[in-house]
Amino acid sequence: MQVYPTPREHDKGPEEFCATLMKLLEAEKNFKVSFLGSHTSDIPECMSDARSRLGERVVHYGPLEREQYWQALKEADIAVSTAKHEFFGVAMRVFVQHRATVIQETGRIL
Repeated sequence: MQVYPTPREHDKGPEEFCATLMKLLEAEKNFKVSFLGSHTSDIPECMSDARSRLGERVVHYGPLEREQYWQALKEADIAVSTAKHEFFGVAMRVFVQHRATVIQETGRIL
């Protein structure tokens, strides 16, 4: 399962993440995804489009209670960051702590 842990805000690069998901969908790849984190009332259109196009592939969409959030982290195989900047990289550090593979927008695997 892939996890997108950051808030759904424009500076977090949701358009890039959604475009990648659509490529996976078009290539008929088998995957599931969780969109974690808070969001503002201004959710990028690509996020709601992705949610509807991906259907049952979406495991979680939006904020979770603390225990559910930690469980989602433990179940993740890959954590993706398309953020234009990460002040502390907290979300990615948490994923590394839970042994998920982290992929940055540059394609580098951490």
